[in-house]
This record gives sequence, C-alpha cells and structure tokens, in this order.
Amino acid sequence: MIEGVRCKLNPSDLKKLKRQLHILALPPREQTRFVNGVAREIIKDSRKNIRQQRTVSGSAMEPRKNGKRKMLRKMGKGLIAKRTGRFRREVAWKNGRKSQIAYRHQHGVTQKITANQQNKSLKSRERNERPASRTIAKQLKAEGYKLPVKGKRGKIRLKRVSIKWIMQNMTNARAAMLIHILRGDPSPRPRSWEIEIPERPFLGVTPDKADQFIVDLAQQTLSQIKRA
Repeated sequence: MIEGVRCKLNPSDLKKLKRQLHILALPPREQTRFVNGVAREIIKDSRKNIRQQRTVSGSAMEPRKNGKRKMLRKMGKGLIAKRTGRFRREVAWKNGRKSQIAYRHQHGVTQKITANQQNKSLKSRERNERPASRTIAKQLKAEGYKLPVKGKRGKIRLKRVSIKWIMQNMTNARAAMLIHILRGDPSPRPRSWEIEIPERPFLGVTPDKADQFIVDLAQQTLSQIKRA
C-alpha cells in the first residue's frame, strides 16, 4: 500500500485538463497517456528540486543543522504515479519508509525520539563505536582526564594522555561517558526528546507550472496527431 506524500491536480487544473482533452477529442488511450505525462513531469520537477535543494516555490531548501550533506538525497528514487481516477494521478513512493520521511519534510513536523530508538539506530551504533573524534578528544582532555596506570610497586598513579592517544585508544561512546562523569552532571539522560523538522516542500509544482505542463503536453499531443 502506498502511503505518505501525494501530489494531486487541484480542481482548477482538472477543469483545464478536461477542456484541453475535449478540444483535442482524444480517444481514451491517448487521454490516459496525456494524464500520465503530466504526472511524469511532476515527478521530474520534484527530482530536480531535490538535486538543486529548492522548494516547489523556488526558494532554497533549509539545510541540515549538522554537516553539509544535501537533504533528501535518495528521495528521488522510487517515485511513482498511481491512478486514482480517469483524470487523477497520485505521486507517491512504493517504499513506506520513504513516504513517511517525505511527509515529515514536505509538511514539517515535531517528531518524538526515544532513547531506545536512538540506540537501535544503525548510524548511532556505528558512530558510538568509531574511534573518538578530535572534537570529543579535546573535550575529554579539557576536563582533566588522566589515565590510571600501575606503577613499579603496583600502586595506581594517574597519567596525563594526549589528544592523539585518546583518539587512538577510545571510542566516541567511551570518551563521552568519561566526559559526563568528570563534569559531575547528576542529571540522567533523557528517555525521550522532540526534534523539529522544518518544512521542505519539494514534491509538486506551482499552479502556473502545472498549467504550463498541461499546455505543452496538449500541444505535443496535437502535433503527434497531425503527423499521424
């Protein structure tokens, strides 16, 4: 079942489309091709929005808060046009997970994340198991971390370590835990928190562009009929 973001022609567009089809007097098969063509143009334009990181209105898409990677990089794949009526198509995804992601970014939502979800995340696990980054190593050193080592007589002494040593011998998770202990932060880790996902409406077209799609496709269809 296809769920998530769907792009439909509004009533005004439908009237214009039906008028164009009436003028051309297309047989049913050609009418279907015409409507499918409009849907394909919407999919094509939506993919272009993702590549150029812009919204339907042409404004710049809000970038991610952390990192420089583009938003919605893989969302252009898997888009399909589902027939919901003679002159109606819905642009959506076969993949339910992609549909959910698209909906959040298309409309902007407040999403609740739990600690269990975060821990189960593959990316989160991979990040925690990686060698300590330079940033977190600097933080740990700044907190005055010293490595407990055994002396010649078996006594434990504390030895200062370098940022390089921390990066080579600790994981991100280990270093973060030690920072938490050294800071003496008594507050427990929150079990859940909320994140704000801003609107990034990339799927669809403006009314003017939809009109232009219809006019261009109608002209192309008419030209093909004349050549036949």
